[in-house]
Amino acid sequence: MDDPFATRQNSFSFLRFAFAAAVIFSHCCIGGFNADWLDALSAKQTTMGLMAVLGFFVVSGFLLMRSLAENPSLERFVIHRAARLLPAFWTYLLVIVFIAAPAIIAWQMPGRFGYWESLHLGPKSALNYLAGNWTIRADVYSISPLFRGTAVNGSLWTLYHEAMCYLGLALCAAAGGLRRTWITGSLFVAVYLVQFAASFDPMAVYEMSPLAAHSGQFLSVPSFRGLYLAFLGGVLTWQLRGRLQWSRGWFLFASAALIGSLLYNGFSIVWPFALPYLVIWLAQKLPLHGAERWGDFSYGLYIYAFPIQQILTLAGWNRWGLKVYFAASLLTTLAVAVVSWFLVERPSLRFGRWLARRCASRSKRPRALAVDIASGFPGAVEA
Repeated sequence: MDDPFATRQNSFSFLRFAFAAAVIFSHCCIGGFNADWLDALSAKQTTMGLMAVLGFFVVSGFLLMRSLAENPSLERFVIHRAARLLPAFWTYLLVIVFIAAPAIIAWQMPGRFGYWESLHLGPKSALNYLAGNWTIRADVYSISPLFRGTAVNGSLWTLYHEAMCYLGLALCAAAGGLRRTWITGSLFVAVYLVQFAASFDPMAVYEMSPLAAHSGQFLSVPSFRGLYLAFLGGVLTWQLRGRLQWSRGWFLFASAALIGSLLYNGFSIVWPFALPYLVIWLAQKLPLHGAERWGDFSYGLYIYAFPIQQILTLAGWNRWGLKVYFAASLLTTLAVAVVSWFLVERPSLRFGRWLARRCASRSKRPRALAVDIASGFPGAVEA
């Protein structure tokens, strides 16, 4: 069976950038703008920002499944994922806590507090923010003296779930669960059934089973549940890529189904099937293959945009209107994201690849494990 994704030419980098820009546009509400037209169109079923985040998770599931199929070493997978996610996030925390927070406090209250005092200021100090978030599970969202106590970065909630998706995929691969499509499909259907039941009765998730009732933020919260559905949708789309029809007709059908669900209150039921197909179709068909040569700035855009928009609002840039505010938000965040990519993210990825090679060369066990996992992936190569 021919693989429609055998070529490396795709538009995933462009889509990730577009998704990050959509999140920034959705968060223009920070400046007092009601800019998210999808919120009104869908009768508050979803927002542009949430739709973009779901797209991120679809792409992540698809590409990580491809990565495991082409180089099925769990050791390599874990090292690469940690190198991609953690160094940039920890750098963000250090920048916010030790640079941005003291600078904003000095700007708002000049001469009242010294540098070290500003780090301990308030019941939720900058150091509390660092201590509460360094594990990537965002437990502290505000720094008391900043932004009137509102969230410094409301985008961080997805990162913990992204890490859990990475961990779940690695555990599933270690147990041989990625060798058969029906296993991934069963996981997808199980989460989807919770979604389906909750779309009619939001309390149904607590009545279905003790596991669902005590799953907390994994299944009972709709936006959290959506992340896992999107990730599984991306994984499953990779596994079924050779059996699906990647035609314009099916793209139009999936688009019509998704738009109809937004207009007629069926979004939560339709999107888990339509959105993964649409995202991967666009990645395959859009002629925007050269975006990756500039760098992957989407992660930096995502983690820095919210606090930058808070700062721009504090500086009064929102008084110039939505277009100026959004442009300033996007361009300022892009400048920071470029710095993050070249100084932190790209070197971290290179170090991760070097470390993975060193670990593989020192032990025969990762190679043996890789060959075992690879047996479930036709055409897979050894690590």
